[in-house]
This record gives sequence, structure tokens and C-alpha cells, in this order.
Amino acid sequence: MAWSCLGLLACAREAREPQPLGALPSAVTTAEPLFLPFAIRAGKAVAADPRERHLADLRRLTFDGRALHAVWSPDGRSLLVESAGAGDACSSVAELDLEHGELRRVSPDGAPAHGPAFDRDGHALFAVASAGADCRGDVARSLAFEAPRASTGIRSADAAAPALGSLGADPSELARSPDGRAFAFTSTRDGNPELYLFAIGDGEPRRLTDRPGYDGMAAFSPDGTRLAWQGAAAAPEAAERPSSARGTPPTTAGTRTRTLGIFVAGSAGQHPVAVVAAVGLNVGPAFFPDSRRLVFASDREAVGATTGAARDFELFAVDPDGPATATGGPALERVTYAAGFDGWARFSPDGKYLVFTSSRDAGRGSAPAGPGDTDVYVARWVD
Repeated sequence: MAWSCLGLLACAREAREPQPLGALPSAVTTAEPLFLPFAIRAGKAVAADPRERHLADLRRLTFDGRALHAVWSPDGRSLLVESAGAGDACSSVAELDLEHGELRRVSPDGAPAHGPAFDRDGHALFAVASAGADCRGDVARSLAFEAPRASTGIRSADAAAPALGSLGADPSELARSPDGRAFAFTSTRDGNPELYLFAIGDGEPRRLTDRPGYDGMAAFSPDGTRLAWQGAAAAPEAAERPSSARGTPPTTAGTRTRTLGIFVAGSAGQHPVAVVAAVGLNVGPAFFPDSRRLVFASDREAVGATTGAARDFELFAVDPDGPATATGGPALERVTYAAGFDGWARFSPDGKYLVFTSSRDAGRGSAPAGPGDTDVYVARWVD
């Protein structure tokens, strides 16, 4: 019986005829090749403060304590970092690769460079002073508030970059429009620090503000319809410019009190409105990705402090179109809580990250801490 079953199975195998394969179908796919997505790997991770609920994956990007502020490249893969000089060295601008951490100086030696910005093609721009200028004042400039210093104009780090045209003799605090066709900047060409708009190819810059005191450090909204800036409340004598990121004025006896508020207008300066009252110093405004809310730095909660140390600056968020509070202005939300200075925040082009300057880890880098030491940090923004 067993033999016959085995025989039948063998017969079945022998009797099965091979089936034709026929035509093979052509393969069609839309799959992309595998790749590693871009991620910020520069610097090192640092401990988070649980109170800073909007800041995730915090990283420290610079370590010498001389960073003033940073701006994003159009593709979000690098930053231009302005740094104060050490000793007799001039302030400088360097480009930081956020994937590999490479820091490459792009401004020339021997002349102060400040106010970095990118053009729409990714070329690095900055304002430069005359060759051979005295650079010994750079560190002092980072620790105090002063009037804008004269520059020879805007220079590109790339000799092949197209010429911008003439911005005049003393442009500073550059801000590029989202489409790359215009720049807002601060100038004293009419005797008072005011904002000007330069549209590439349109000839001379056009004045945007006309108020007593200082107006500067402008920022465009991502949709290009709005402009925000810091400005004096009223009296010109209270309107000296905070010219760097470290800067908090000393609070020693005899120091003049200074106040700055935050203003918003149309991209051509039309219909300006004060959205943050000039309680203390409110500086460095920047728009959220929604082109509505603002992030800025303020020492408003330290106003009235009597200690001899520099006042504490923190980041705040505000919705200029939000409902008014009992004080008359929109509500402010505190973002940072580290002692010292937190400011000059800017969102990445895709809105995912926030770069800012802080003194939170002063003295933990490659150089010993000094008064007002600040470095650049980046965090993933969490709404």
C-alpha cells in the first residue's frame, strides 16, 4: 500500500507539464532613492529648562562667548553669525554649516563687519567699515548701547554675486525681504537713525520712518506684507541703538534710562502701530511663520532692578492682532527663563526651528566667561 502511494505521487510529478511564463509586465514605480534627510548636527545638545515648553532639542552652536546674532540662509542649512572682536580684532561675520558644524569666516580682515544677511541666491552680505578702522571698540560696542557707526556700504562674500546697487554711506542692520528683491536697513543719512527700504534696481533707497529717536533692526514677515522693528517711544535722547546681541546697558548709578518699543507696519512702512509698549528695552522683533505673531527680547520684567549687574533679557511672544489686555496692549507670553541675556531670535525658513543668542551657558565653552558673554543656540519650536 505504501508502495502504491509513493508510486502515485511520483506519477503525479512526472505527469505535470511546465506552464508557459508568458510576457513579463513592465515595472513602474514612483519610489524615490533612499536618502538621509537634513538634520541640524552642528554644536552639541544642552539641557532643557522645563519652563521653556516651546523649545525642544536645544543645541548650542558657538562656544567662544563672542557671538552677537545669527540669520538663516534661504535653504535653512546654514547661518551667518556676527561675532564681536577679541582684543584688537574687528567684529566679523562667519558662515556656520548646520549639518557639519564648519564655521568659515566670510568677512575681510582688518575692518569691522556687521549686519549680516543673505540675498535670495544664498550669497552672504554684510556692512563693512572703512579699511584700517579702529577695531578696539568692538567689545565695548557689544556691552553698551550707542548710535550706529558709519559703514562704507554692503559687501558680498562671493565676488560673483550680483551688485545690489548703492545703499549709501552708512547702512546697518540689514533685513532681506522674502522674495529677495528688497532690503530694509537703518541709516543716519538724514541726521536721525531711521529705517529705509532699498528695492534692487529702483535707484535710491526710500525712507520708511520719520519719528524722533531711533528706529531700526527691522524684520519682514514671511509673506512679505508686514515689517516689524524696534523704536524709541518718544524722546530722541532715550533712543540710542542696541547695536549687538550681548548688549545690555549697565545699571550703575548715573546711567540714563533707555526705552524701546516694538512697531509693526505694512512692508512699505504704511500705517505703523506700536504693538509692544516701551516698558524697558524691547528689541530684536521677528515674525512667526504665520506672519502674524512676533517673538522679541525684553528686560521689562527687570525694570526697576537696583543690582549692579546687567538686566535680565528674555524672549517673549505676542500676537499684535490679539485682544487687548487691561494695560491696553495684546498679551505677552514669556518664552525663555535663563538668567542673563536671551534675544535676537529668528525662525528658520521652514518655521521648524528658532535660532537665538543667549548667555545661559557662559563660561562653559572653550573660553572663560566675561561680562555679557553670549553664544548662538537653536531649538525646535513647539507650539
